[in-house]
Amino acid sequence: GVFTLRDMYEQFENVMKLGPLNKVMAMIPGIPQIMGGASGEDDGGNRLKRFMYMMDSMTDDELDGCVDLD
Repeated sequence: GVFTLRDMYEQFENVMKLGPLNKVMAMIPGIPQIMGGASGEDDGGNRLKRFMYMMDSMTDDELDGCVDLD
């Protein structure tokens, strides 16, 4: 299959349902050490929301990858 922006949007929605990304990432073994105790802000969630807002403004053809980029 082909992974489209519409698929990515659905994945973002599912990730957002899990809660704040910093708390989700803290549950993954090894990630808290890599992040170095990042601040409690949910920058990742804000970034996902921005991407979702951009995708909300796209046409169905753009979301489905049916636009020729040439």
